[in-house]
Amino acid sequence: MLKWIVGAVVIALILVLFLRRRNGKRHSKPWHKRLTDWLFARELAVDRERPPRPAGRPQRRARPAAAPHRAARTDPDQTQYIRPSAAPRPTEIALSYAADVDSPAYPIPVSKLPFRVGARADCDYVLDNDTISREHFELFRDAYGELCVRNLSRTNGIIPINEQSGLLDEPILEPGRVIPIDRETGTLRFWAGELFFTLALVPASTNRRRR
Repeated sequence: MLKWIVGAVVIALILVLFLRRRNGKRHSKPWHKRLTDWLFARELAVDRERPPRPAGRPQRRARPAAAPHRAARTDPDQTQYIRPSAAPRPTEIALSYAADVDSPAYPIPVSKLPFRVGARADCDYVLDNDTISREHFELFRDAYGELCVRNLSRTNGIIPINEQSGLLDEPILEPGRVIPIDRETGTLRFWAGELFFTLALVPASTNRRRR
């Protein structure tokens, strides 16, 4: 009986030693290493269960090419939109003089520009007056096409009238001084010596336009 008990104890010890040795080989790594391996293995198992991802990004559908820009159609008669609605009315130069503002006026026919007025015989219009210089003034158009009067007298000069106020301006005694016609009224009134002159732009006469 004793032999059986001793034999069982020996066999139990052998089994314990065998199992302990086996477990020792299996758990030779530290516990944190074993935990890392277990988590990694679990992550691999989950990845295997997921459906495989496509190899690359899905290609975007190419946008259709923009239609070529068409040039705007040119109206062959588009110049009509920039043409003036009405042609400027032709005008004539009317020049006259009088002994006073309220006295009867005498017209002076202006046939050309420049047009010179004075007491000398070679002027375009000769005035026999003691207060009129040999070459007193002339009419001309400046570089902008505006009708002007240029003083030529060194003695009596010209005294223009302000068309806005109706008052006399400062006398002009310097030869070569230019006075433009008033754009709004188309009129220039002035004294030359003791004579009162009126220069105006008036509509062209019907008979001259028919020619």
